[in-house]
Amino acid sequence: MKKYAIVLLKIVLLLIAIAIIALSVIGIISLIQDPINPIYGHILYPIVIAIYLSTVLIYMAFYQTYRFLKLIEDKLIFSNTSIHHLKKIKWCGLIFAFLYLVALPFFYLLANADDAPGVIFVGMIPLVGGFIVYLFAEIMIKITDEGIELK
Repeated sequence: MKKYAIVLLKIVLLLIAIAIIALSVIGIISLIQDPINPIYGHILYPIVIAIYLSTVLIYMAFYQTYRFLKLIEDKLIFSNTSIHHLKKIKWCGLIFAFLYLVALPFFYLLANADDAPGVIFVGMIPLVGGFIVYLFAEIMIKITDEGIELK
């Protein structure tokens, strides 16, 4: 892989991380300034907790992705260290998906209370995204493992 492509991937990773931090800070500040309506509080607070817990998982996966990109840059992609990083990314994706699976009933309750059925799909998008990350990491582990065996 070309050096500029890896640098571009690292820059994109950093920009996404900065955007997530900015949205998290803006979300917390707006939540403090304008608390959630008490009628929806028992529904929305678990969703907000799931969102903020998922940001921790996202940053863990971003860090492991950065380290994996560093291994690609150093031409050490077919090593046990790369498999170790991919396994951590896999588990972050799986836990992320499970977190939103647990939060999905609250999205359903919110959709019923607010009469907005599209909210359920908003809750399903991160669930599917986390599962896709899990599957992609699993495939990459198998490819890397086969590369190590061939090497």
